[in-house]
Amino acid sequence: MNLLSKQILSLLPSSAKNSFMNVEAKAIWIFNAGSTSLKAGLFQFPQLNRLLSVSLDWPQGDRKHAQALLQQPNQPAQTTTVDASTDEAAVQFVLQAAPPSTQIVAVAHRIVHGGPYQTEPVVRIDPRVKQQIQHWGRLAPLHNPPALRMIEVLEQLYPTLPQFAAWDTAFFAHLPEYAATYALPYDRFFQRGWRRIGFHGLSHGWCLERSAELLGKSPDSFRLITCHLGGGCSVAAVNHGRPVGTTLGFSALEGLPMATRSGSVDPGLLLALLESGQETVASLQRL
Repeated sequence: MNLLSKQILSLLPSSAKNSFMNVEAKAIWIFNAGSTSLKAGLFQFPQLNRLLSVSLDWPQGDRKHAQALLQQPNQPAQTTTVDASTDEAAVQFVLQAAPPSTQIVAVAHRIVHGGPYQTEPVVRIDPRVKQQIQHWGRLAPLHNPPALRMIEVLEQLYPTLPQFAAWDTAFFAHLPEYAATYALPYDRFFQRGWRRIGFHGLSHGWCLERSAELLGKSPDSFRLITCHLGGGCSVAAVNHGRPVGTTLGFSALEGLPMATRSGSVDPGLLLALLESGQETVASLQRL
């Protein structure tokens, strides 16, 4: 059984477990919400075999004419244009794409930023968890707020459906202090939470798990370099199952050059741009 399935099963109340254990066609949705898209996967539960992928994209902001792509394994993709002008419409389109006989057990959401103290990779969503998603949204404005909106829409539409947050930062929650500490006065920065947090943890964790399967070894028995290369990019070092370094830092701006993020830039350059008046804090944030 996949690690995510085990974690979700352990967090479900007994009544929910009993209600679906004898149902053949049970599945979970996994949502990944962004500012210009909603991507979702329907997975058989608890095996986590993929049943369906759904993608809604509105890159120019035209949600009324969102581009939808639906694909089942070993089948050609189907594309269409749908009205996703509201979050409710987007969620309903995704959920209605599931086969009618499928019992949805739960929905899990990728949450990009959970802060430095979210040590559990998957948690049941409650008011405290929603507050954390909102709080850290200031450092992940393209991901946390849309994810929170999807969570709240699902709460309104299906109030008894269990929802879970899968933190993209939890994999790095136990970074060694030497790897998480910036070369700044310790008591003024690290002790107040100004530290390396790390991102893309779900991807790096999967790389570790999958590498162990392919090598026929336990994840805690070898050393590994994992690479997440896409629109966002990062590299991590894993020593016997535990991350000991990563290129992303307090925010998702540090490290490798990315599609829309510069990666690491000399802080002196940023200060010089501010002092010269050529740039402002707001313009640098956009840059």
